[in-house]
Amino acid sequence: MVFGLPIVLNPILFIPFILTPLLSMLVAYGAVMLGLMPVATQAVNWTTPVFFSGYLATGSFSRVVVQLVIVALGTLLYIPFVRLAERIQEGREDYLIGELTRDYRKRMENGEHMNYLERYDSLGIIAKGLASQLRADVDANRIPMCYQPQVNAQGHVIGAEALLRWQYNGKPVFPPLVVALAQEDGCFQKLTWCILDTVCRDIAPLREHFGPNIHVSANIVAQQLDDRAIARRIIQLAEHAGVSGSLVLEVTEETSLVNLPNIASNIELLGASGIQLAIDDFSMGQTSLSYLRSNHFHFVKLDGGLVRQVVENQRSREIIGSIVTLGHSLGFQVIAEFVENEAIEDELLKLGITLFQGYLYGPAVPLEKLLALEPGQRIMS
Repeated sequence: MVFGLPIVLNPILFIPFILTPLLSMLVAYGAVMLGLMPVATQAVNWTTPVFFSGYLATGSFSRVVVQLVIVALGTLLYIPFVRLAERIQEGREDYLIGELTRDYRKRMENGEHMNYLERYDSLGIIAKGLASQLRADVDANRIPMCYQPQVNAQGHVIGAEALLRWQYNGKPVFPPLVVALAQEDGCFQKLTWCILDTVCRDIAPLREHFGPNIHVSANIVAQQLDDRAIARRIIQLAEHAGVSGSLVLEVTEETSLVNLPNIASNIELLGASGIQLAIDDFSMGQTSLSYLRSNHFHFVKLDGGLVRQVVENQRSREIIGSIVTLGHSLGFQVIAEFVENEAIEDELLKLGITLFQGYLYGPAVPLEKLLALEPGQRIMS
């Protein structure tokens, strides 16, 4: 009951669980019939370790050899079934993670609240497994970061965006889902510091390789930017690593900054230390314009929807052109993300965009691969 029941309930391991004792009996019976070992003459307690039990039961070392053969055959019999069970389990985990990701995307689009860790269905179980592993990796500072290059009009690397690339059992997990689980689990603050610590360490070799003017951006939530203690700690972290002038904090436009009371003073505090600010997913909405009216940002990253439609949509071209003109007036640089082909790049160049990021220039890669690029190497496709 203790050892057998959990295995019997597994339909894959049920087969070797039945076959192994039968195989053991046939091998032992055959060995006795062939005279390879004597018949057992002593009763031995079932808890006696293997090999010792064989010798005590027969008084012969030949029984020990037979037991060794039985253990080896039983192990070989179990191996393919264990591997099959593991593959089935991995396939089930991959399926559930895919279902969880699709459910998260749907809820995110509808603006619904995430409460996966409170659920007891299959999605709740896999979410708890992901959150548990994520928490352990955060505590051990094992959060991998990749860097997507940002290039100028000449195709030279002038910056990079640090992107979370956490994996579960060797498989990548949708980054926004990772962040949502971290927030729900309560380890999001630790995750943020883990990311910023890694980015600040990685900026030094990037500056040494590409030059002192390179900048590296890391994402931050607006509520964190509103916290004076967090702002001071970021400054200390950057100054300790000696990278204040190269660190850029990227805030998504989806999060409202306007009603946060300390945002303006914290941005000034960060700017005074050399840390720059960027707005992600920028469009021409009222919220976007309020950001620029009340705060000073060094970079504005265009909304991906505008960039993807710039070739066939005249309104998108007009909006991007207006943002470029606004950038010249207010002193911020415009970066176009999601540049995936040369047609998009050509249209953006015509509109005055000179900083680009996207798959046309390369995906997010580990630090070592980014450092493998030559400083003056043109990476435009």
